[in-house]
Amino acid sequence: MLDHTDEGRSRPLREKESDIHANAVQRLARELGLPVDVVERTYGEVLEKLKEEARIRAFLPIFVSRHVKEHFR
Repeated sequence: MLDHTDEGRSRPLREKESDIHANAVQRLARELGLPVDVVERTYGEVLEKLKEEARIRAFLPIFVSRHVKEHFR
């Protein structure tokens, strides 16, 4: 069982997951040369769709980022 009070795990997992997605949005915005709010909107839409089918949530940022890149290219 995971102990969320261990070093580096003091924040709830949802907050960490949110930070990971926010970092992915920032990185995509820089890479694509688009405003953060535009990328964030698309990222959120794709995330909601993929989240329903995801078996391993840790891979979501990778798959969502890939879809967002394809959308804007």
